[in-house]
Amino acid sequence: MKLLKAIYPLLALIFVLTMVSCKHNNSLRLKSSSFAFKSYSGINKSLRKKSIMRTTFRRRRTARLRKATYQLLALFTALTMTNCESIDSSELDPGTPVFQDYYIIYNKTKNTTEARATFKRIDDKGVRIVLGKNSNVKFNNVKEDHFSTLFDHFYTWERHGLIDVEIVYNKDSKQSFANTFEPQYAPEINFKDDFTTLSLKSKNMLEWNGTSLKENDEIQVQITQGDNSISFLTGGKEISTLEINHLQASDFKKGKAKISLLRKHTTNTITDADKTAGGRISYATEVIKEIVII
Repeated sequence: MKLLKAIYPLLALIFVLTMVSCKHNNSLRLKSSSFAFKSYSGINKSLRKKSIMRTTFRRRRTARLRKATYQLLALFTALTMTNCESIDSSELDPGTPVFQDYYIIYNKTKNTTEARATFKRIDDKGVRIVLGKNSNVKFNNVKEDHFSTLFDHFYTWERHGLIDVEIVYNKDSKQSFANTFEPQYAPEINFKDDFTTLSLKSKNMLEWNGTSLKENDEIQVQITQGDNSISFLTGGKEISTLEINHLQASDFKKGKAKISLLRKHTTNTITDADKTAGGRISYATEVIKEIVII
């Protein structure tokens, strides 16, 4: 456990170094990652010296944990560096089709509508595009609230109320694509009235108000208590209940907490597509409830 806790600051360091490197060249990014791993190697050497006198079982356990930690660091760095990959829209030939990826979240508890958008070269597997010069995206005729290359969707926009959203992708001065999204197409989900507690030690079964999951549906659950938070994702046809366990192992305590339930449905069709590139639309409904962990 001490080793696991020791890597959290290192993960943060790798994240910062990698994000800074996104604004520079690939050489700097590789140097940053190399520095992080060398630093981590030094930490491991000191840890190994302290564990020489421990039992064989303890050494084997530490070795396994160290191996898992290296794998975690490698995965984390790879994912973070992958998120940096993008090209500027000025690098695209006007005839190159662009894949449109939209995600609309209706939060019934907060009474908000959030829209996210990202664009990829040729198809879903293409490199993501940073819109510049004559290229932009507008949500209800307004530019995005936030832009970041750190997440799946570069462009985000949020407004109060559960409202229709028209997203217009202006590819250049001559080509534009408009798609409209309405709350009625978002999947239904809510907590049952009698769901008020979660057990710290026992198995918890969560059943929601709404239909069973269908194809291309998924549910995301997040439980938060102070600075402590866990989340998990599940999908599959005909699922109507969720099992929530291991709260005690995740350092939760008895007392108040919040749980959010998000149901998302994705379709790989879009009304106004750029030639054969196609697109993806994800609708989600989110609800949040205060509960008590007992």
